[in-house]
Amino acid sequence: MTKITIMSYNIHSGVGLDEKIDYARMANMLSSHSPDVIGIQEVAQDFPRSRGVFPLEEMGKILNMKGEFGKTIHVDRPGTDYDYGIGFLSRLPYEYIKKIPLPSIEGLEPRVAQFVRIKSPVEFYFVNTHLGIGGKDREATHRMRRDQLASINAELDRLLAEKALPCVITGDFNARPDSPCIELLSSTWNVTDLEQYTFPANGPTHKIDYIAVRGSVRCLSFSVIDEKVISDHCPIRAELEFA
Repeated sequence: MTKITIMSYNIHSGVGLDEKIDYARMANMLSSHSPDVIGIQEVAQDFPRSRGVFPLEEMGKILNMKGEFGKTIHVDRPGTDYDYGIGFLSRLPYEYIKKIPLPSIEGLEPRVAQFVRIKSPVEFYFVNTHLGIGGKDREATHRMRRDQLASINAELDRLLAEKALPCVITGDFNARPDSPCIELLSSTWNVTDLEQYTFPANGPTHKIDYIAVRGSVRCLSFSVIDEKVISDHCPIRAELEFA
């Protein structure tokens, strides 16, 4: 049996609820929870308030982890010019397989998912994503997020057909446990927790951040980290055991 610690964190473009951008503070907080792999959402590279800073590199140095940025958009407005998306960090050796676009509603911010093969001490597929925030049509928004997850599942099924491995997914799904999206997640994955609130960080009232698994892996423990300032989301952590 092999134990692996997974975390997921929406970092709010690095901006804390105290309006500070401090990636050393963020990395040191994450380090205190001994993660092996972290799925990260809302990564802003070369952000106007932190020019020349690439968050995954900055935090990776402190955490002794490496990872990949998954760009979703380039923001280019007067006085604002930066790349934005998701990313992951890993202490373990990995192969970055691909980034795929997810279906969306015209006019809304595009979304992607990252697919990674962790190579040691146990092989597994790791998926990181940030599903969409919808428009005025609530039902269309629910369908969009469900379709986004269905696309992730379909891509993972293709990978599993080539090589069957355990799977882990992390992300901000922007969906509550009773939503169609999370109903699909629950029917196709083993969700590590469906009850503990994750947002907003300074007084959580909603569950929208998740870690889920498939295959020969089980969750030993799950926790929402009580961190009220560094981002607008709480980080989440799961200790997993692989057969």
